[in-house]
Amino acid sequence: MSQYIYTVASLPTPHLDSDVFLSIEEFLEICRRFMGDRDYAELESAVVPLNTEQEPSNPVLAEWHRRKRGLQNQLAVLRAAKKEQSADKYVRPDADGRSHLEMPGVLEAARAASQEQSPLRAEEVLLRWEWNLLDELEVGHFFDLERLIIYYLRLQVLSRKARFNRPDGEERFKEVYQGVSRNFYGSEDTTKPENNT
Repeated sequence: MSQYIYTVASLPTPHLDSDVFLSIEEFLEICRRFMGDRDYAELESAVVPLNTEQEPSNPVLAEWHRRKRGLQNQLAVLRAAKKEQSADKYVRPDADGRSHLEMPGVLEAARAASQEQSPLRAEEVLLRWEWNLLDELEVGHFFDLERLIIYYLRLQVLSRKARFNRPDGEERFKEVYQGVSRNFYGSEDTTKPENNT
């Protein structure tokens, strides 16, 4: 289908390694002008993280949800194994009772992320996996609703990645540390008081 040829052609190509991309709000505003109500509602429903037990009716979005659920569940299984606990209480099946642990690429991505020493590096592994999944789902979709859904999901991945930049993270750490120091030491000073006893 090519009903959105102008819309898709006018959008800048997103890249995972880029810090510059169309904002989600700008993208939705562009789509709102050119889409019918039903298609726009379906596009808007393509949100990360998963917010429903029901599988979406759109086939691309349904596959995205199945794989994401499988990844989340596989991560839960690996974390439970590290703690020598049963994963049963952590695995979240869908409405049909399926956990999707067997979905292609899910186990490998979960293992790669769980082997990273840094939470930031683990998150980067997962973001790369999501991006590659979107590449896979995009095959055969050029100017249709599914292409716009995939674009919307890409923007959400990029927005999440942008929140992990080092300067903002360091600033947030300082804010939290100062707050804890104020509460613990009872002052604005973040240095440990001398022991006068």
